[in-house]
Amino acid sequence: MRRKYLVIGLGRFGSAVMKELHQAGHHVVGCDKNEALLEAVEAYAEYVVQGNATDDAVLDELNVEVFHSIVVAMATEFEASLVIVAKLKKRGCKHVVVKSNDHFRGEILSEIVGADSVVYPEEESGRRTARQLSMPGLMEYIQLSPYCSGIELKAPASFLHRSLMDLDLRKKFGVTVLLINREHMQKPIVSPAPSETFQPGDTLFVVGEPRDVDRFQEHYTS
Repeated sequence: MRRKYLVIGLGRFGSAVMKELHQAGHHVVGCDKNEALLEAVEAYAEYVVQGNATDDAVLDELNVEVFHSIVVAMATEFEASLVIVAKLKKRGCKHVVVKSNDHFRGEILSEIVGADSVVYPEEESGRRTARQLSMPGLMEYIQLSPYCSGIELKAPASFLHRSLMDLDLRKKFGVTVLLINREHMQKPIVSPAPSETFQPGDTLFVVGEPRDVDRFQEHYTS
């Protein structure tokens, strides 16, 4: 299902969000005061609007009520983010995500102004870099929720030519292999069968409770 998204603030973070949503096949609209930033994302946008989103006339032009989710990506302009999020929620917008540089401001945006979700890109980037440096086999770490995280890693040597049933990772670590990317295959193996056997070059994406994922990760990437 194609969904409609609006991204307000088209710096590096906002433009990256737009590009990913566009590549995933969704309708994406961009808004920024800077004409050059708008021109840079036109290839990913259904359309773009130049203007200050704290202005009610700009929000009217964007028809903000029609979007499934709105991303406010203006962490360096905290007051503007406050005003925009407050106005969006007052208009009944379904799901508002806002970027923040620190948790203090993030709590104000969520608990007082009403943002549905707050993201901290710099903090997450730092955590990801630290994990990748300290655990060379780790390719990606994703915090899916406070109760679930996921990691992507190269199949350890001890996995090769062994099946998921044989490894029994759910019983040993409480984690689930959600998909396997195999060299020379265009599509990943999603929800692999217990009989699936790991091959050289495989990468896997594993999910579970954060503490279980951490135990699994430390055991196989140390």
